[in-house]
Amino acid sequence: MFEFAANIKPLLMELDASVPVTEPVRIETLIELTKKHSAFDTIRLSPINKPSIVGLHVAFPDQKLLHIYYRACGVHPLGGPIRQCPECRDARFTLAKELSHAFDCQEERTSAAGAEDMFLKGFLRGSLTNAAAVSDMLGTVWAGELLIRYCHRVALIGGGVFPVLPSLASAKRTGDFSYFAEQFCVPIHCAKAAFEDDVMKVMETVRERVGLPVR
Repeated sequence: MFEFAANIKPLLMELDASVPVTEPVRIETLIELTKKHSAFDTIRLSPINKPSIVGLHVAFPDQKLLHIYYRACGVHPLGGPIRQCPECRDARFTLAKELSHAFDCQEERTSAAGAEDMFLKGFLRGSLTNAAAVSDMLGTVWAGELLIRYCHRVALIGGGVFPVLPSLASAKRTGDFSYFAEQFCVPIHCAKAAFEDDVMKVMETVRERVGLPVR
């Protein structure tokens, strides 16, 4: 976790410096920052239509290429997502998760040689047990960090001079994070997880360890 955070730190710092905290993060911005701060000069996106697969990345280190397969929204273009559309929110989350894998350690990436095995054993049969499986779980966490940034969450929770946002207090009390899912254009489970106390504490620890601001 700490090694990954150190790898992705330059992207997070530029993301916070270049995109106002009040604005949603565009996938196009994440792609450009990933290319700038990772070992991959080229990121190729390929929509897929397989019910059993939501997203997958395949790395070609020699070509400095990261190929991402994802389930696209069937109605709206990637560059013009609709916040109220669940398919748009799912696609953004999937892409952020797969983009985060550009910062994985070498053994955690799905290489071209291992892609077929990952498709068959991992995504189709649900039997992920290797380092790439652990990385996939962490990718889910970091997708939330890329789309609902830590510094933004601190502000909404009441960090610094900001009062706690009434709508957030209500969401934490009722468990209904649909408003925040729409505002950040992410799935409801992503919005809910990002604001959990345990997640905030873990990310505070991780950020402190690698020298990222926590307030």
